[in-house]
Amino acid sequence: MIQRLLKILQNIIVIIAEVIALNISIIWYLNTEEFEPIIGIVLMTASLVSSLISKIFIKSNTENFLKDDIECVSIGIDNKKCAWEIYDNVSNAFINNDTNKSPFPIFTFSLINHSTKTILLKEINLNAKHLYSGLSGLPKPGILKTIAKFKIRIPTENETSVFKLDNEIEIPSGRAFKFQIEVHEFWNKKYFPIEGRKVLFFTFHFNNEVAISLPKIFLNCKSEEEKMKISILS
Repeated sequence: MIQRLLKILQNIIVIIAEVIALNISIIWYLNTEEFEPIIGIVLMTASLVSSLISKIFIKSNTENFLKDDIECVSIGIDNKKCAWEIYDNVSNAFINNDTNKSPFPIFTFSLINHSTKTILLKEINLNAKHLYSGLSGLPKPGILKTIAKFKIRIPTENETSVFKLDNEIEIPSGRAFKFQIEVHEFWNKKYFPIEGRKVLFFTFHFNNEVAISLPKIFLNCKSEEEKMKISILS
């Protein structure tokens, strides 16, 4: 949004400068009736018309769409490759079943481009809310395997994990697209399985500075208000 405002401001400044230059040429001609200011008037008029056409009236094939044109159809979990499964049939809630599969959840996102334009997925942002989980053991270190297309670290509550796509995903008009994101915890140059209860907030960024926020994803819980279960160790 800030970049768009800066671009709009830059375009306005350019147009104002060209209008001022055109007025100066006109005043120069009215005061002197010389030939040189006529050349300036012609050049400034052509430049101003060109700026108005290119900066205001023409929109590229990939710019004329809104975030409402992009629909998130579903968010699933790849339980064939990871130990996470749907939690009590609650939408977008998943729980770690501690099987011998990968401890890192792999989400599958299905979206549809309803616009009449081709769009580009350029960046994925992730924020997280860490819910209180009570006493727990020390997390065991794990090794991350390349089993998902994108891998993103779960951030602390005061930061955002930003994943910029080296090769942007191009989605033609009217087409659905699906991809996977594997999330993990990472510190001291090591990958760790996810411990405790988390709420994940994904934001997908497309071209034209369009961003869509996806439904919340719950890990080891079914809502932010869910009461914590306390287990007494013997």
